[in-house]
Amino acid sequence: RDNLHMISQKYMSKYGNGYFTQRLIQKIKNLDTNNVLISGIRPPSDVEAFKEAFGSAFKLVRVVVSDDRVRYNRTVARGSERDKISFEKFLELDQNEEEIFQTSKSMSMADYEIDNGERSQEEYHAMIEDFFEKNIAELL
Repeated sequence: RDNLHMISQKYMSKYGNGYFTQRLIQKIKNLDTNNVLISGIRPPSDVEAFKEAFGSAFKLVRVVVSDDRVRYNRTVARGSERDKISFEKFLELDQNEEEIFQTSKSMSMADYEIDNGERSQEEYHAMIEDFFEKNIAELL
């Protein structure tokens, strides 16, 4: 995460805050598809840029895991070397993300919200399928 923040700050200070988002928007526009899933949208300016570029076709879906301990346990379970941190460090990194990217403001801009609290992976996948059929399929 530290490396990601350092690289992000380097490029954003050199090319502007929307540098990565604008590059991604151009890549999406050059694809031969109408459907793209983007994970990890952070600052509100990114949400605004996607809405400006794609209009009503852009749908922001917030996936919520409100229990910090559940989120932490899932992060650690991924087994990535970078995820071997204490719960306290996990919370500190969350707070840093909020301060840098204003993630809570971005989340408040969501068109839809999915609660992925204490569900198993199978239950979550079934819920996503149901969500897609009820909310997204008719937009395609």
